[in-house]
Formats: sequence, C-alpha cells, structure tokens
Amino acid sequence: MTSASSSAKPPEGTPAAPAPAAPTAPVAQPADSAPGNGHREAIAGLPFRQLPAPTADWLRHGNTPGESQPVVLMHQTALLQVNAHSRSRLDCELGGALLGHAYRYKTGVVVEVKAALPAVSSDHGPVHFTFSADSWARLHRDRTAHYAQLDIVGWFHTHPDLGVFYSSDDVVVHSAAFTQPWHVGLVVDPVREEAAFFGWVDGALRAFNGFYELRERQPESVMPWRAVRTAIADAASGRHGLRLDGHGGAVEALAWSADGRWLASVAQVGVQAQIFVDDLSGSHGRWQVTTQGGLFPHWTRQGREIVYETVDGRLMAVALDTRAGFQSGAPQQLFALPMRSPLGAAVSNWACDATGTQFFVMQPAAATNDDPIEVVSGFEALVHRK
Repeated sequence: MTSASSSAKPPEGTPAAPAPAAPTAPVAQPADSAPGNGHREAIAGLPFRQLPAPTADWLRHGNTPGESQPVVLMHQTALLQVNAHSRSRLDCELGGALLGHAYRYKTGVVVEVKAALPAVSSDHGPVHFTFSADSWARLHRDRTAHYAQLDIVGWFHTHPDLGVFYSSDDVVVHSAAFTQPWHVGLVVDPVREEAAFFGWVDGALRAFNGFYELRERQPESVMPWRAVRTAIADAASGRHGLRLDGHGGAVEALAWSADGRWLASVAQVGVQAQIFVDDLSGSHGRWQVTTQGGLFPHWTRQGREIVYETVDGRLMAVALDTRAGFQSGAPQQLFALPMRSPLGAAVSNWACDATGTQFFVMQPAAATNDDPIEVVSGFEALVHRK
C-alpha cells in the first residue's frame, strides 16, 4: 500500500517553499497530452494561472504523478464533501461531480478540485452508478445555484466493499460525458477506505499514479482513504492486460478477485504446490497463504476468503483481510471430498458459489449388481480341451 500522504521537493519552477516537506509535482506537457488535435487544442485554450498555495501546503497521496498525467490538486473541502456523500449509503453506488478549475502552470496542466456536488440519480444500485438525464440537469442547476464560479472538472462515484477500479461501464461514462483532457474521475471504496483517480493520459484513459491534497483548512490531512493504483477496463471488451512478475517458475490455476485487485495462483515451492496472492493495484505485494499445500483457489465472500483443495482431497477455507494491506488467517477445513481432483488436472472435481456456502462435488461411480457374475471352475481343463 502507498502511504496516506507523503512529501518531497517542489516541482521545478515552483516558488520556494518554506519547509522541506513539499511534494514533487511533475506536470504534463501540453503538446504531448494527447495525440489528437482536439485534446491539444483544448489544452492550448486553458488559461495560465499561479498555484493557489505554496507546495508546502500540499500533501501527496499515492505515488508521484507520471510525466504525462495532469496534476490533480484536491482541496480538503472537496475531500470532506466526497467522504460525507460516500458514507451516506453503503448498500449502493453513489456519485456526483467534481468542481473547480483546470489551467496551465508553466509547461504543465493542473486540475484543481475545490468542491464536490452529489448527484441525485435513480439509475444506481449495488454494483453500478450512472448519470441519468434528470440527475445531470439537476447537477447543473445546483452548480449554478451554489458554485457558479466553478467548472465541472470531473466526476466521482463509490464502489462500496468492491475495491477501486474503472469498470467497462465507468469507462463508457467517462468517455461519453467527460471528454476534455483535464476531466478526471475519482473512485472511492468507503468500506475498504481506498481511492484512486483516473483520467486522460496520452489520449487514453489511465489510472493515475497519485494526486495532491491542498491543506486550506487544517495542517493535518483529512484524506480518509488510502490512495492505490489499480486497473482500468477496455470500453469495448471490458478486458485489460497486466504483467505479473517475480514468480520463479510456472504459475497455474489463476483466479482473479471480483474487484480486479488481487490474483490468486498456484506455484511450486520445493516439492509442494502452494497458493499465493498478488496485489495488482500497483503496490506489487505477494503473499503465500498456504504452507501445507494448496490447489484450485476460488475467491468467495466478496474477496474476503479463498477456498481451495489440499493434495489429499480436503476442502479448506482461509479468511482474508484486505482493508489495511493484506492479512490471511489460519486455513480451516470445510470437509473431505468424496473424490479428490487428479493431480496436474486443469479443472477440479468440485466448484463453489460466490458466497462459499454451496458446493458442487463429484461422486465416484457407485457399484451396481445389474450384470451377472460368472464363476469358471476347471479353467486348465478347458484350455487343454481347446
């Protein structure tokens, strides 16, 4: 996990900060921000402005922003507004608009988020959120009434206990409604207390490395989430590729968690196959969750448990806690399989549902007495007669 906040030196050309705890803030080059003329022209039309405060008043969340990434500077007021709305309901996804200004500072682009405006939408549920025509119209009315001096610079929505990522639906919403190169999207998981920004980088939607908090209210951070790096789906196929490094040998039986953040796999350790879990959010952690062997990992209970089979045919469950890093409990036996899965097989002799409470298991064929049994006596005599 990345730390909640960190600090480094100020960006080149930034006015000298009085304290050494100022963050590094590399800025995007306008000419390279997008290959299309539309993005380049849009960035060229942004006004030049000075930074709202010395970088000593900034806190970095996550990693240092990439060179092609706009710098996102979020006011504490906006952070508190997003947090309040995201915690108002944990049984469904919520969202809204991010308000502020986008401008050029020296050779880079800054997206300054000053406020967050909740959206009232009927088109949301436990695993989806989108802007309806009515909610979009109301957002514009509310912005005019309360934040007429601010522009819509992006959007936010929640993934309660699902992890932080951009689904194919999220990509569609961003691509259709937030087309300017400085438009950003914030995804928050208020249960796991994680967050990440997404936006346009080199003409494509990408997960941002990190962002900054402006301490305009108090010296201490008000950021209630951990900034994580995560995945983004392709809008057309809903698929994306990630590179898995560091395993010394063959990796098999890959199982991806429902939120796209964790990857369970089986790898050989000495003479035994063991189950590992990799963090795909950017922290690059890897944990071994079995010590007595394990095969065919299955994610259950919304990523809070892995069910697997031992080499001697027992089903086990290991509890996981990913709210603050990664922790695994001691494996607990569920039951012994009537027929263990063949070693080296691509599929198991069992399956379970997402809740980990219902199992399908294969039974060995029962012996039947339908066919008669013949007993032959005097076999040698019969052979000699032939």
